[in-house]
Amino acid sequence: MQVVLGIEGREVWVDVIDNGPGVSEAILPVLFEPFQSERQGGTGLGLYLARELCQANGVRLSYVFDRVGKSCFSLHIPVRKQENLK
Repeated sequence: MQVVLGIEGREVWVDVIDNGPGVSEAILPVLFEPFQSERQGGTGLGLYLARELCQANGVRLSYVFDRVGKSCFSLHIPVRKQENLK
């Protein structure tokens, strides 16, 4: 696992990167929706709750898959507090 931090414009970003198999293309459209899980025994609430908590605090959470087989969850945090982020 690798964590990369940076600042761009008025945002701080945190990328959490791993070498796992990534998320299948079939689930990408619903990745952050509740009750969506590819893992046996998973509830499908983890990423949904993570995104909801991020949005409630003005942070964007996204998933990026690169072509060299790494998965990345990226947090984009505004330097200045925003009332609503959509």
